[in-house]
Amino acid sequence: MKKYRDDEKALRMFSRVKDKFKGYPPFYYHYANRALKTGDKDLAKECFETFEELWRDILRPDPLMAAAAVAMLSFIDFNNEPQKAEKYIALAENNLRAEDDGILRFGLATAKAALGKNEDARILFQHNIDFDLAVSESQLALSNLKKDAPILEGIENQHYLTYEFEEKSDRKEQQKVVEEIKKMAEHGEAEAQFRLGKLYRDGVGVEKNKDQVYHWFRKSAEQDNADAQAALGKCYQEGLGIEKDEEQAVDWLRKAAEQGNADAQAALGFCYLEGLGVKEDEEQAVDWLRKASKQDNADAQAALGNCYLHGYCVEVDEEQAVDWLRKAAEQDNVDAQVALGKCYLEGLGVEKDEEQAIVWLRKAAEQDNAEGQVGLGEYLFRHCGKKEKIQYLISDVPLFSPSLLGVRESAHYLFYRDIKAVQEQAVDWFRKAAEQDNARGQWFLGQCYENALGVDKDDVEAFKWYEKAADQGNAEALRDLSRCYLNGIGVAKDKEKARELLSIAQKLGAEDAPKLPKKAQKPWWNPF
Repeated sequence: MKKYRDDEKALRMFSRVKDKFKGYPPFYYHYANRALKTGDKDLAKECFETFEELWRDILRPDPLMAAAAVAMLSFIDFNNEPQKAEKYIALAENNLRAEDDGILRFGLATAKAALGKNEDARILFQHNIDFDLAVSESQLALSNLKKDAPILEGIENQHYLTYEFEEKSDRKEQQKVVEEIKKMAEHGEAEAQFRLGKLYRDGVGVEKNKDQVYHWFRKSAEQDNADAQAALGKCYQEGLGIEKDEEQAVDWLRKAAEQGNADAQAALGFCYLEGLGVKEDEEQAVDWLRKASKQDNADAQAALGNCYLHGYCVEVDEEQAVDWLRKAAEQDNVDAQVALGKCYLEGLGVEKDEEQAIVWLRKAAEQDNAEGQVGLGEYLFRHCGKKEKIQYLISDVPLFSPSLLGVRESAHYLFYRDIKAVQEQAVDWFRKAAEQDNARGQWFLGQCYENALGVDKDDVEAFKWYEKAADQGNAEALRDLSRCYLNGIGVAKDKEKARELLSIAQKLGAEDAPKLPKKAQKPWWNPF
């Protein structure tokens, strides 16, 4: 209500000062818009007409005239005033710029359709879609045009299709939105069908239902909705509401990708990369990943970055790799954050910068990425004995200086305390990764328990984590598990079992596997 009162107050102000702006066209344009906001259509029409009378062609597109001309079209009876309609259509076309608001182009397109110029209307709607302007409205109008349905049918329901479901949203309002979306979907509106499929997939406003997910995505996809085609492709990939079928997945992903859907382009690139539902094709893989990357698809950017980093499908180009990885990492893609962290650690494509490495590894680790957690934990242990690095490795450690110790002893104590604090951080990260079944994280955690690094010594726990990692084929864990059986560390001695495990470790290429140590040795990253 306050906004409405403010509009009326502004309208009165326009009325008071209009005599001072008799020769100034923009005044009447803004006056007309304010009148529209208060619902005074007669005054709005009068002001737009005055604007037109005062306006002079400035030899370049004028966005005010484009908007005024589109607004005037709403006051015209197209059946009885076709020439007047043509006049304002021409004015709008001549002054509409490519970057202008898509709603103006949408209004112009609907006017074209009302005069039977469907191909012109189609081009304008498609322009909006291609340039990400008034997309949902333009897609629905284009669908109506193809079905020979009234061009504005369902447009008023766009509010429901763009409604943001939030925890704090009113339950009754949510139910109303879901019911309206269902009505539109059952009426055959492709965008509503896609949205309903998403609601059933995510369990938002309705109970999760895999069959309904597939049903509605399929209906929408069959009407050429690119988002639905991409989603349907993933249903076939994952077996969501339908049996897995990689070839069908590729078919639907390709349909969406060819319409410019970035998610589908990325997914299709992965299919070509891994030979899923299609023959492996490195050139096609990179082509689709690049298309998606240029549309800021983070998964594609991360994959393309790794391709350049390791020479998959393309020649190694570390600088390009870092460029793509950074773009993805800045969108919170955890795989890219881990890879970018390692680039900074090793100086690949970028100047070596260990502080930046820690920043990116920590970002990934804090998103619960196991590789990031292991990488961060490993780095903490590798460098926690170096005084010059301890300050940016440590976090949340309370300051303490024992006053009874001498300066030399106190400094030694503080440095030792900080090392222990960093070790404890590392153990926390290893544990998080280990609990996600990351084999390397499990092996590192076993090392910590065996050598009392950041935790109390516990051979039984060490054996448990070595065994978990070994079960996943981790060569180092197999080697250390063999040593546990040989020396009775956390388990009863069993030389036969030790030999068997050592043989497997050797085949998998474990470092130092040929010789069994007689006793537990401290890891290479132990600072003591």
